[in-house]
Amino acid sequence: MKKNHDGNPGRHEERDSDERRGNTTGRVPSRAEHAAVHRHHAHLRALWEREVTLEEAREHWLANCADRWMEDRFNLSMELQHAEILRYKWIKSESLQKDAGSEAVLEWIEKYAASFREWFEDNHD
Repeated sequence: MKKNHDGNPGRHEERDSDERRGNTTGRVPSRAEHAAVHRHHAHLRALWEREVTLEEAREHWLANCADRWMEDRFNLSMELQHAEILRYKWIKSESLQKDAGSEAVLEWIEKYAASFREWFEDNHD
């Protein structure tokens, strides 16, 4: 079994497999990307009125849809995160009875940004 740069087995095998399938980004697609490809697969089968392999759908999605999908997903994530930060800042400001300012924003980032990203990945295919 191959080992990656930090000595852990497995990631090299995934990367080698991805490269054989044309994914040269060096990263494993997220659960949300897999779901998007599967939705695209169903869409192409209906559109093209023939059987479409998952590989064909993945290649078509990467060439024609992935950039827009990633941009839209990023924008949604930022919009939701911004709303959460403002909500946190408002609550903090109310409790202090003054504008909590950028300190509240930085506090939210330190305390909640990582869990927000996990929540977003788990809940937004």
